[in-house]
Amino acid sequence: MATRVPAGSRLRVSGLAASFAFIVFVGVASVCLTTSATAAGLDKAVIFAAGAPAALAILFLLLGLLRLLGSGRDGAVARQITDSRAVVFGSGRTAGLKNAVGPYRVGPPETAVPYDFTVVCSSDAVNLWTGSIALPVKFAEIPWRDVVQTTVGTVAIDERRSRGIAIQTTAAGRIELQPLGHGFVAAFPLSKTTLGELAAEMNAHARACKERQ
Repeated sequence: MATRVPAGSRLRVSGLAASFAFIVFVGVASVCLTTSATAAGLDKAVIFAAGAPAALAILFLLLGLLRLLGSGRDGAVARQITDSRAVVFGSGRTAGLKNAVGPYRVGPPETAVPYDFTVVCSSDAVNLWTGSIALPVKFAEIPWRDVVQTTVGTVAIDERRSRGIAIQTTAAGRIELQPLGHGFVAAFPLSKTTLGELAAEMNAHARACKERQ
C-alpha cells in the first residue's frame, strides 16, 4: 500500500478475531443462563439480568461488522490510489455533513451520506468514499483550492461532541470530519497528536496545490 495511514486509525486495528470470539462467548453464555433461569422459574428481574449481556453482545457484533466492512473499504480504496503522498482514513458522519458537502457532491445523486465513510487526502483534493469493499463509490470531492484551513477541535456527532478535524472551505463553509480510531467498534478517537499531524498534512497539501496553480 503506497498511501499513508494515520497511526491508531481503524485500518491498523488488530485483534478483531479475538474480540469477536469474546463477544460471541459472552452472548452464548448469557443465552444459556437466560434459558436456565426461565426453566427454573426465577424472577423476571433475574431473567432480564441474565439476558441483557446477550442483547449487548448482538449490538456490539452488529457495530463491529459495520466497522469491519468500513475498514475493508478503507483498504480497498487505499489500494486503488496511486498517489504516494495520499492519506487514507475512516471517518464517522458528523451532524450537518450531508448539507455541508452539498456543493462538492459527485457520483450518483441517489448516493446517501453513510454512517461512516472513507476519506482520501490526495494531492488534488479531499475525496469521500462510501460503498462496499468490492465496489467503493466516491460521493464527494473537495478540491484543495477551496480549502482555507484545516484545524483540530471538537465536532458534533448527533447529540454529542468528539475530537475531530474541521475543513474550512470557500464554497461550503465548515465541513467536520471525525477520523475513526482504534477499538473493537473504532470507539476510541485518534489522539490529539495524530489529529494535529493529520491537519498539518492536509494544510500542506492545500498549500502545495495552490502553489502549483
